Amino acid sequence: MGRFLPRLLGGLLAVSASLTWAADDPVAAAPPSPPLDRAAPLEHLGFGSCLHQDRPQPIFSAINARSWDAFLMIGDNVYGDATPPALDELAEAYAVAAQAEGLNRLRSTTPVLATWDDHDYGANDAGAEFSGRVKAEELFHRFWHTPADSVLRRREGLYYHETLGPEGQQVQVIFLDTRSFRTGLVPTDALNAPGKERYLPNEAADQNVLGEAQWAWLSERLREPVALRIVVSSIQVLAEGHGWEAWRLFPRERSRLLELLGESAAPVVILSGDRHRGGLYQYPLGPDHRLVELTSSSLNFAIPGIQEEPGPLRVGPTYRDENFGALSLNWAQRQFELALFDRDGLTLTSYHGALSDNGE
Repeated sequence: MGRFLPRLLGGLLAVSASLTWAADDPVAAAPPSPPLDRAAPLEHLGFGSCLHQDRPQPIFSAINARSWDAFLMIGDNVYGDATPPALDELAEAYAVAAQAEGLNRLRSTTPVLATWDDHDYGANDAGAEFSGRVKAEELFHRFWHTPADSVLRRREGLYYHETLGPEGQQVQVIFLDTRSFRTGLVPTDALNAPGKERYLPNEAADQNVLGEAQWAWLSERLREPVALRIVVSSIQVLAEGHGWEAWRLFPRERSRLLELLGESAAPVVILSGDRHRGGLYQYPLGPDHRLVELTSSSLNFAIPGIQEEPGPLRVGPTYRDENFGALSLNWAQRQFELALFDRDGLTLTSYHGALSDNGE
């Protein structure tokens, strides 16, 4: 055994050094995602939001039991409300999240695309007024291993898109940044009153959610011919029954967005998070034309005792326990299914729609 001892000790020292390095910088040690296959037809897309780094994450057993072409983390991927300029609390939140077994397994096996919401932006319900945005963006890129040549490294804000699949089977995934350019919220005049829980609609002429550069970019993206558009908004677009953060607090901006999306010849699916409840929403655009939104929230941060809320555009109830979403595409039948699942992988609600023929 003596001749193996130096080799054994060397191996142990190497492992020890590796563990020390990982402990010193768990974000750097977290697994990068495999590259996204942009040429292959998209068939299985998962998504979720609101993942607290300090809470158990049992939902990843159901998520990781499935095979995904990609998984979208659509905001509040950590809870790191922080004090500018250093944002130490946000950096620490990412360091804890980087060591989560379930998330790391997903990241190591599946291409993961992400955006942020307020708690990984750095402050609750924050917008353009938050002075820590640039630092928060640096921490976001470091955690998600954003490639050095990514467009996200070259422009202000976290909006981007991916077009997946071959000609005739292309799916466009649009990530909106609803934080970096958003103007202020109007505080409620009746705290916790139904429909006015925290905020009132902002009627100011200069209200903005996306900023003019992002609006122009979005308009260009929506002219591209695809079989299906997926629009990721960290906050809800169609929900009207509550006074928490949502596009309804900016009525002119919401109308502008709905008008733009309504001009798409391809079907549009909106994915959102934020609310610590899931739900399915529909907005009619004509006899055979509608927008569909699925909110998936939260992955592990359900709030006990929250009550049902009015939902004039909602189909069915909201789901207040942990949940995740999935989009499945059947190219042979040119159909898609949008579904919400509980933490055991059981279906809560679903919607079926038709894909276009890319003939826009």
